[in-house]
Amino acid sequence: MILTGSEDLRVRRTIDSIKSVFEQMICEMDYSKIKVTELCSRAMINKKTFYVYYPALDDLLSEIQSEYSAEYTRRIKDFRLPEELDKVNREFFLFSEEKGLAYEKITCAANASYHYIRSGMIKKVSKAGWSSSKEYTALPEHLQSMLLNFVNNSVLSIYRQWIENGKQQSVEEMIEITNRLVLGGVKGFFRYRWMINFLALPDFMDRHTEGMRDNQLRMAHNALGLIVTDICGMLGTIFKADKRVGNNEKLNKKIVLFDENMMSTLMGGFPNLIWLSAEVPSVYTSSMMSQNAMEYYLDIIHEYGVPSDVCPMPAAELGIALAGDLPQIGCCAVQCNTTCDGSLMGNGIEASTFGIPTFQLAVPIRHRQESVQEYAAEEIVNAIHFIEEHTGEKFDWDAFFENMDRFNKETKEFLEWMEISKTEYPQVLGVTLALYRYGVYQAAGGRNQAFLDMDKWLTKMATDGYQRKLMVAKEHRHRAITWGVQAAYYTAFPIWLMNCWGIVPVLDMLSLVSTEMIDTQDKHQAMLDLAYLYENMIMRNRSNGGYETGVEALFRYCEQFNCDMIIMYAHMGCKSMSGYHGLFEEEARKRGIHFVWVTHNLMSPHDGPRTDMRTEINRYMRTVLREEPLDPTLEDFDDSENW
Repeated sequence: MILTGSEDLRVRRTIDSIKSVFEQMICEMDYSKIKVTELCSRAMINKKTFYVYYPALDDLLSEIQSEYSAEYTRRIKDFRLPEELDKVNREFFLFSEEKGLAYEKITCAANASYHYIRSGMIKKVSKAGWSSSKEYTALPEHLQSMLLNFVNNSVLSIYRQWIENGKQQSVEEMIEITNRLVLGGVKGFFRYRWMINFLALPDFMDRHTEGMRDNQLRMAHNALGLIVTDICGMLGTIFKADKRVGNNEKLNKKIVLFDENMMSTLMGGFPNLIWLSAEVPSVYTSSMMSQNAMEYYLDIIHEYGVPSDVCPMPAAELGIALAGDLPQIGCCAVQCNTTCDGSLMGNGIEASTFGIPTFQLAVPIRHRQESVQEYAAEEIVNAIHFIEEHTGEKFDWDAFFENMDRFNKETKEFLEWMEISKTEYPQVLGVTLALYRYGVYQAAGGRNQAFLDMDKWLTKMATDGYQRKLMVAKEHRHRAITWGVQAAYYTAFPIWLMNCWGIVPVLDMLSLVSTEMIDTQDKHQAMLDLAYLYENMIMRNRSNGGYETGVEALFRYCEQFNCDMIIMYAHMGCKSMSGYHGLFEEEARKRGIHFVWVTHNLMSPHDGPRTDMRTEINRYMRTVLREEPLDPTLEDFDDSENW
């Protein structure tokens, strides 16, 4: 019974006594063990009196939570969201501290009754706080729900962990931590259109673990989970530094921007600086989360006058720059001469958008020639000097060698996976291999112990799977190499190959970018080794460098890994590999290898939909190989409107 103040004094005293005793019992025991008889005995009232006011204990609990919610809502009603979310978070922690142990148990306990009533109250409070926000009300209803779930679950999870850890940090420290972790993401969500794609993260994890069991599921879940954690950390740092969001000037002075194709390995010699890439979360990761992520930005560049047949990758980057959706961060930037003129176009417009000193790393295209290696090493040294000049930091050789030792250990673990993949029971492959290796290549580069720890765990799991002869699909009908650049909007394609047709993708082209060791003793040799690594950057290491790297290497790997099939990703917007098509097919015929073209357009699914990609496989398997699918329900389905 919620008191209005007009009740008889005896009624008020009875209700107060019931609630006081109830809160004491919540602190002492689990909710399921609280009995009305004992409550009445402690409150010194008759059971009939209790039932006059409350039909059941759940009604009493609901009323107490309603009172908490109403009081908290009054305290935050004048705050503007999302602008003053930091103040809302502060009030939540201060309010929680004031309410004491009973409130903590109701808020944190896993009891079903607590959870059910608590969930309703949280939604009520959240809607009351956000309903006056123009940005929030402009969102579709399903996105409103996703946003509220993100904010509420994030803050409550942090609060509960704090309680479980015995409140080792002060309230002020927890307020600061919570705002640092949550605030940037929410503000970035409203500031940058591409951030909306990250709401599809749960679906991303589901898509990339479909049909997996046993070790495969555990490896994929943990490896991709580490990538997600790393990206979330990157986003948090970006928004904290971004002039339009957090505007942390001190942090910006420590940030060096790299473009999306450059691995972060060079930064191992600058332990006090922060490597970031604005394009990785805004373009690449967004496209993996939602297949239509870049359509808005591609429309912008077409309106601007850029031809529609330009590769969607640099086109999307240009569109983000033109839309003003590139975060404004960093004190200087390093860009590379990537795979094509389109990428150089993207680099140019981004350099002017960031408005900070930018170094163009011009490593040789003909990276197989010995005569270019000294020049390549000089370019790496020039990039180091550039970073030193604009940050005031000096290259730390001890830190660099320590990180490169870790990098070499990561490479050794990868090579161990490759040895297992040459057997009848490959383990680290498909999505786990491709997406995880991209993360190691791009963001880790020996600078993060968590990735080496994950590598070792993956090796342990892969070895166990091999020894137990675990199958990664219902049948291993064909061993395949996926070659070329895959569709960013269909990175789960290899899982479909296994589940539908028993095609096991034991090797992925883009995962082969770093297989050589870096010298950790001789400085000059270390620069030569690092230069060779940068010469073999993702995509350019196979599309550039001549016949040996573009064609011969593919069939050499087919032989080493006992592959009878090649899935060739034909990126329709890329001109670099166009001249190779006939050569590929001729070599495949010579060796009796099944060669299947899968056409896509990288980040523009309307030009090469997921359905069409699957259809090309289906036609080949049925008409050429005369095979039936392992799971007919996966052969034809419409996912054009899916994330």
